[in-house]
Amino acid sequence: MEAIKSILKIQSHLCFAFIFILFFSQSCQKNSSSRSGSDNSSNITESETCFSAPSLNASTQVPLLVIRVQYSNATFQSSASTWSKKFFSVSDGNLNHYFNETTYGKYQFSPANESSGCTNDGVVTVTLSGNHPDSQRNSFGCEAEKAVRKTDNFVNYSSYDLNNDGVLGIGELQIIFLVAGGESAYGFNSPGGIWASATSLYCDKDGVDNVTAIEGEYWVELDSVELMGPKEAPFSMNGFSQFGERHGDNESSNWDATIGVIAHELGHAYFDLPDLYCTDESGCEGIGKFGLMGGGAWGKQSSSEKSGATPVHMTAWTKKKISACNLTRADNGTNSYTLPAVYRTSSFSSTCPIYKVDNDTNDTEYFLVENRSKGGYDSGFYGLLDGNTQFSVGSGYSGGILIWHFQDILSSCLSNNNCQTGSTKLLDLEEANHADLDSGGSTGRTTHLYYSGNNSTFNNSSNPSSKWNDNSSSGISITNISAAGDDMTITVSK
Repeated sequence: MEAIKSILKIQSHLCFAFIFILFFSQSCQKNSSSRSGSDNSSNITESETCFSAPSLNASTQVPLLVIRVQYSNATFQSSASTWSKKFFSVSDGNLNHYFNETTYGKYQFSPANESSGCTNDGVVTVTLSGNHPDSQRNSFGCEAEKAVRKTDNFVNYSSYDLNNDGVLGIGELQIIFLVAGGESAYGFNSPGGIWASATSLYCDKDGVDNVTAIEGEYWVELDSVELMGPKEAPFSMNGFSQFGERHGDNESSNWDATIGVIAHELGHAYFDLPDLYCTDESGCEGIGKFGLMGGGAWGKQSSSEKSGATPVHMTAWTKKKISACNLTRADNGTNSYTLPAVYRTSSFSSTCPIYKVDNDTNDTEYFLVENRSKGGYDSGFYGLLDGNTQFSVGSGYSGGILIWHFQDILSSCLSNNNCQTGSTKLLDLEEANHADLDSGGSTGRTTHLYYSGNNSTFNNSSNPSSKWNDNSSSGISITNISAAGDDMTITVSK
C-alpha cells in the first residue's frame, strides 16, 4: 500500500505555487435544452453557438476529453463552446495554436468524441451534488471519480483502447477536469479553489490505510476499460489533469483561466515532463521565465494582457525530449552558424533551429544553444526584468541567445519531480550577466541572454564558463555572438 501511495504522490505535480506570486470559425446552432433533476446528466441550460473544431495538421493528434465539473454554489461563467474553442481552435491565443508553433507542427489535441451538449466538441459538463469542495492543494481524486462516472452515457471509453489491453494509456486519451470556481495556483479560491496539477486517481473512500489497489480507489472502469490510474507500472494508465475555471484578484475581478496553466499541465500529463522551477521551496527559480515548464507558463505580451495568455516557448531541451524537432549538432573544429529565432515555425519542420554543442566522449552532458528573439509566443517575455534593474522590460524586449547546460539526471529526478533542486541540475541556464536565478533574485532578466553589447563570449575562462559540472574543461567556446535579432550568428569551437 505504501509503495502504491508513493507512486501516486510523486505522480502529482502541484504547479506554480511560488512562481506566480513573483511574476507580477466555423459554427453550428444548438437548440436550448436542459436535463433537469438528475445528477447523472450533462446540464446545458442556455442556447449557445457550438464550436466546430477545424482540421488539424499535426503529425501527432492526441484525443482530449474536457470534463467540466460544477456544484450547487459554483457554476460556470463561460459556455462549454468557449472552452472547446480555447482547447481545440487553431487560431492565435488558443491551446492548439500554441502547440502547433512551439512543437513545429508535431503535436495538437483533438476533441474526444462525445454526445453531450455540442456533440463531439470534446467537452462534457456534469453537476455534482453539494458545494464546491474547495480542495485547493488537497486531493480532488474522489470528486474526479464521481465526475468521470457521470460522463459514461456520453463517451464510449472502450473506443480509445487502441491496443486492446483493457487500459487507457497517456497517448490513447487525455482527460482534463475543468472545475467551476477558482484556480488556487493563481491565488483565487472563490467560491472554492482547486490547484492546477497533473496526477492520477487516489480516493481513500473508507479511510483505512491498508487496502489493496482496487477499482474506484486507484482507477475507474468504464465500458470495460480501466482509466485514470498512475502512468507507472503496474497500472500504465493515463492519469488526469485538473485546473480551476477562473483566475482573478477577487470576486469582482476575475476571468477565465488562460492557456499557459493548461499547456503546462499537459506537459506533465501527456509529455511526462518535470517541473523546471525549483520544487523544494528553497527560493531558487530554476529556469525562471524562459520556458513553459518554468515560469514561462505565465507569459504575457502587454501590461493589459492576463498572465498566461501568451506562454513562452518550451526550452531547447524540452523540445528535444518530446521529439518535436531534430537538433543540429555543431561540427568539430571552429565553425560559424546562423541561428534563426525559434518562433519562426513557418521556416522549419522536423529540424529545429537549436544547436547541440558537445564533445565526442560525453553524451550525458552538453550545451544547447537557441535564439529566443521576440516574436510568436516568445512575445510573452513582457515581464522580464530590464538588465540589472527591478523594472520589467515591457515591450522593449528584443531577445538574444540562450545557452543551456544539460546534465542527464532525468532517470533519478523525474519520479520525485526535483530535477532543479540539487547542486547538479537537469537544465541550468548559463546566465550571461547578472546571474540570480539560483538565488531567487529574479525570474529572468534581459541580460541573462547573450548578444553583442551584453556578454558575447562563453568559454573555459569566461564567467559563466563552459566547464563541465565537475569543473573540468569542456574544450567548448561560443564567441562572436551578434546583436539580438531574428537571425543571430555565433562561432563555435570544440
